Amino acid sequence: MAQLLLDLVTSFGNCLSCFPGSPTLKINNRSFKILRLLGEGGFSYVYLVEDTSTQAQYALKKIRCPFGAESVAQAMREVDAYRLFGRTPGIIHAVDHAVASERGGGGDDPGAKTVYVLLPYYKRGNLQDLINANAPGGGGPPSSYALRDIKPGKIMITDSGNAPILMDLGSLAASPLPITSPSLALQTQDTAAEHSTMPYRAPELFDVQTGAVIDTKVDIWSMGCTLYACLVGKSPFEARSDETGGSLSLWSFNGDWRFPDEGVRGTATGAMRAQVAAPAAAAAAGGYGLMNAHSDRAA
Repeated sequence: MAQLLLDLVTSFGNCLSCFPGSPTLKINNRSFKILRLLGEGGFSYVYLVEDTSTQAQYALKKIRCPFGAESVAQAMREVDAYRLFGRTPGIIHAVDHAVASERGGGGDDPGAKTVYVLLPYYKRGNLQDLINANAPGGGGPPSSYALRDIKPGKIMITDSGNAPILMDLGSLAASPLPITSPSLALQTQDTAAEHSTMPYRAPELFDVQTGAVIDTKVDIWSMGCTLYACLVGKSPFEARSDETGGSLSLWSFNGDWRFPDEGVRGTATGAMRAQVAAPAAAAAAGGYGLMNAHSDRAA
């Protein structure tokens, strides 16, 4: 960006003319508007430019030649290479090029040259951009998310009374999250302690282990606890803690829960069967059923 700003206040001789609010340059009598810097490396910078007549976009490579004729010759070898493969499929070609004298740039050599090469613009970027976007933690949006704090207090009811609305997304996190180091394990555990309500928190968030993967299973667990609260009035671990006087965190971490009586068990079983029979509502049944699967670990 600093180089782009410098370009805007520096005249590039016959090649560049700048206008307030609309930086433009000319390459062999074609005018281009500079849109933004695409990349840089060594003595070269690549800008996204737009032809002011056709609105077609190009990549403009600016090659500074600070070491006189030797630098210019090296830059021109690159231009010649574009010509060499100009008709070869799969290899980029140059649309145009120009050599300009730098004037007023503050350099020691008043005759310093800059070579401009106009190239096709590929809006999808390069293969490394694609790799970075799809790598864990890359620039692309995650494929899924976990709220990590589903509970009755976060589920609003629409005015019609027949649809839930999940609210308060402050605890939302990308999923899956591989725990690749002890420091990340501690950070994830501390975040859960701050943002994930204990009676509805999945066991894996109480003691996050290096090598574990935190994913949407934590929401399935919390949804199971929420459905239990719809039947009993409190989460299964609050009920267990009230019943025994034991530690709520211990019951939650161990996944130790039970139905208070056979009547509640029968209601839950009947509801689950009805939901499984209705594909449109199967997701809710799956949340409750998988809480049962979690509880098998403590059985």
